[in-house]
Amino acid sequence: MTDEAWRWVIVGAGALLVVVVALWSRQSGEGGTVRSAPTVRTDLGPGVHLFSSGTCQPCLDARTVVESVTGGAFSEVRFEDDPAGFGGFGVAKVPAVFVIGEDGSGLLWEGIPARNDLRRAILERSLPAP
Repeated sequence: MTDEAWRWVIVGAGALLVVVVALWSRQSGEGGTVRSAPTVRTDLGPGVHLFSSGTCQPCLDARTVVESVTGGAFSEVRFEDDPAGFGGFGVAKVPAVFVIGEDGSGLLWEGIPARNDLRRAILERSLPAP
């Protein structure tokens, strides 16, 4: 191959690498889908609640984010322990993070919340600051 051909191969490989990294970081990154959610069940009190499953790799990433923001002050509801209960909380998939305020207002992330967004939600709901 000529030098010109090798340059095009290297440029193409670099472009492919950028696309792969962008897609990977988008898939594994923080953010998730967030929505207001009413508290349907009263057996969860105010605080941060992580909904997870033992077979869910992103759940481990979500747990890391929740632990870092709350300092470990959160509860975890595992699908294996209460599969029917997930629907009662409005959780359709895992990981999910539910922040319930003292006034009963709820915010539900489906996916991994961004650390700053989770901190803000905790403060806005008058929960103890992490």
